[in-house]
Amino acid sequence: MRALWIRLCSALRLLVGWTVSAREDADAREEMRFHVDMQADKLCRAGVPAPEARRRAELSFGGVTTWAELARDEYRWRPLDELVADIRYATRSLLRVPSFTIAVVLSLAIGIGVTSTAYTVIDRVILRPLPYSESGRIVSLWTNYHDRPAQQGGSSFPDYLDWVSDNPDIEAATAFNVWNPLLGGDTPRPIGGVSVTADYFKVIGTHPILGRTFSAEEAASPAPRVVVVSYEFWQRELRGDPRALGTTISLTGIVYTVIGVLPPGLRDPQRWLEQPSDVWRPLALPPGARQRGAHFLRVLARLRPGVVVEQAQRHLTGIAARLSIEYPRSNGNRGVYALPLQDQIVGPSRTLLFAALGASLSVLLIACANVATLVHARQAVRAGELALRKAIGAESARLIRLLITESILLGVVGAVGGIAIALSATGMLRRFAPADLPRAEEIVPDARVLAVVLLVTLGTVLLFGLRPAIIGARTDPGLLLQDASVRHTRRGRARSIVVSLEIAMALVLLALTGLLTRTLIRVNRQPLGLDAEHVATFRIAAPVGPFEAAGSYNAFIGRLSAELRREPGVLAVSASSEGLLGAGNTALLTGSPSQPHDPGLDVRVNAVSAGYFGATGIRLIAGRDFTDSDSARGGRVAILNRSAVALFYPGENPVGKPLLHYLGDKDPSTIVAIADDARLDGPMAAARPEVFEPQSQANWGGAAFFVVRTARDPAAILPAVRRVVKALVPSAAVTDAHPLTDVAARFSARQRFYGVVFGAFAAIGLVLASIGIYGLVAYTVVQRRREIAIRTALGASAGRVLARFAREGIVTLSVGLGLGVFGTIVSSRVIKSLLFDVSPTDPLAIGAGAVVLCVIGLVATLVPALSATTTPIVDVLRSD
Repeated sequence: MRALWIRLCSALRLLVGWTVSAREDADAREEMRFHVDMQADKLCRAGVPAPEARRRAELSFGGVTTWAELARDEYRWRPLDELVADIRYATRSLLRVPSFTIAVVLSLAIGIGVTSTAYTVIDRVILRPLPYSESGRIVSLWTNYHDRPAQQGGSSFPDYLDWVSDNPDIEAATAFNVWNPLLGGDTPRPIGGVSVTADYFKVIGTHPILGRTFSAEEAASPAPRVVVVSYEFWQRELRGDPRALGTTISLTGIVYTVIGVLPPGLRDPQRWLEQPSDVWRPLALPPGARQRGAHFLRVLARLRPGVVVEQAQRHLTGIAARLSIEYPRSNGNRGVYALPLQDQIVGPSRTLLFAALGASLSVLLIACANVATLVHARQAVRAGELALRKAIGAESARLIRLLITESILLGVVGAVGGIAIALSATGMLRRFAPADLPRAEEIVPDARVLAVVLLVTLGTVLLFGLRPAIIGARTDPGLLLQDASVRHTRRGRARSIVVSLEIAMALVLLALTGLLTRTLIRVNRQPLGLDAEHVATFRIAAPVGPFEAAGSYNAFIGRLSAELRREPGVLAVSASSEGLLGAGNTALLTGSPSQPHDPGLDVRVNAVSAGYFGATGIRLIAGRDFTDSDSARGGRVAILNRSAVALFYPGENPVGKPLLHYLGDKDPSTIVAIADDARLDGPMAAARPEVFEPQSQANWGGAAFFVVRTARDPAAILPAVRRVVKALVPSAAVTDAHPLTDVAARFSARQRFYGVVFGAFAAIGLVLASIGIYGLVAYTVVQRRREIAIRTALGASAGRVLARFAREGIVTLSVGLGLGVFGTIVSSRVIKSLLFDVSPTDPLAIGAGAVVLCVIGLVATLVPALSATTTPIVDVLRSD
């Protein structure tokens, strides 16, 4: 036990400081030398000559070094001693070749860092379950259309009740809708809210940490005045006071009582891609919103234990079929489908994120291939050293351990660099991720990611270090006498195949980047049908109360518009009930009296003030714009865009003809104009049918969207907007204030984000592939420099030598490009959803990537070959 303790203490001292080890070695050698001297002196006294006595004494002891090592083994642990010695030697050896060490460490750090970042995103966004109790049992229920099965639609309240009432597959269900209240106070501001039915919190599986949720009586009340607040709202607005329960807050001018506080970090399923929810209230629907044709609600359901989605879908399909027969006018074209909530939230990003993971793995493989090539090249350079070590008695196992130690040391340093890259990259992702990437704020490396880094590091070390180490340890000492050019031919073909694979993967990444770049160009060139330059857009949110005394909401919009027109540089001002870009309200039933049509979610209804088309730049094709004479007392009028005309009056001129707005409408509007189509859902979406009605004839309330066209930077008008609104109605708030060009840019945010991601991968892959080509040719040149010098001395021209190496490089490059084209055709279909007006096999994108690789590959081939032809033969022979 004492001996073991001594060994452990000595091992710790050895790890702490190397000077202690040197002193112990010197003491052991001195002690052994003393015993040899004593034996030699004894032999001298017996008459043996001094040199012979010394020789006999050393022979009897077997050598001072041998006994010193045996003595050292008594107080030190030899395996640890040898490991520290191997680490010292590996460190010195790697520092002597800084170019090799830097290249390997950078390749590993980039490969490990990129892969770790991609895995972090996949783990946080896709692999981890949603933060709800048994989230796998939660499904979204959507309306779909028999002629448009891929289109999602909301539910009406009667349909929701029919879907979930007495349904044996459903444990609990809820209908809910977005609510954007205005928090009262000295500075009113909008907050996130949701209106929900009673079982909402049961469906998502959460319970309040303080207070309670809604009772059945409160949920059934026609005007409930209670709210449940988020933990963050409680901390921020109510100072985390437990006595806050029962207090009141003003939301859009209405006083609500706080009855509960939810757990921290709760994300609302409705708002994963929007601002977090702060307040929840019972869903109170007016009679008009309870019609079966009013499809605007979202529905969540929690399935019973053991029920799978397919089983629930079969039951729901039967219910939808029954409703289609019972209510053919509102449900004849409608079905229902269940979608797991996990797929609902992360589904659109799943394929693209796995494509990014595949791209990162390609970068890792390229990096590993590079490292393997560099290690093989270094192994070939060190073949003579290893053969000499083996010739003088080094064991193969010892050499393998020595070489593996070098590989592990490189892997550890590369892993540290990879973790640093992963931390930086994930921070940038959280900052610049597109708005439709769910759970982006959760993208933070943790212990699981660290474990992945360690596994990737171990795998790469074994991949590039083990085989070369075994080959190097088995080196035949006869290689000392063998010409390098002979050794080169043995494994040159394998290295060429590795470099060809690098080129193929680099081409795939370059081609994908080219496809996304061409998509961005096409998107930016696609006309929206409006003029977004020099236009600012914003939203006014205000409680209804102030307008009961100050006049109607329409009057407030008119006064605000008039005040803004007086601001310097303002050319036009108009208001609308819907935002200029993005989703809008839809008609319940719209069409001509003789041919009523139920377009579901396809028809956008927008109430606009006079001058709207001039302010937005939407062109009127025929007819007239709305005027101040189109008042509430006059006849109802409407303007249709091209798509609405094709839907309601195909092949006809509808100007002067009637249009029904809603089911049961007896007072049709007169169509007074046709407007050009505007791509309000973005340049990659088709224009939707849209019906415009005058502001003065619409029933507005609570919010309005404004468009201001200016002669200068549109952002400069926004402070004046806030000042004017504050002066007119202090309780109103200005929100979503942006230049219209910034709003339009959001439509291509996904393409831009993934274009940058794949572009970064492509740039890294291109650099690494270039290094691989250069390393392969440079290694060949080093191995064959004697042959090259002799050929040149015998009269071979530099051109012939260059052509020989260029031919080898071109063959390797051609094989890689062929594999890359095939890989691009297969992998480009993964990002098809991101492409717009560009084929996944676009020859220009693939060709551009191939040209870039050809140019860089030829340069990387010719540079080392050219240096070989200019080296004097005398220098080559002298170095050999």
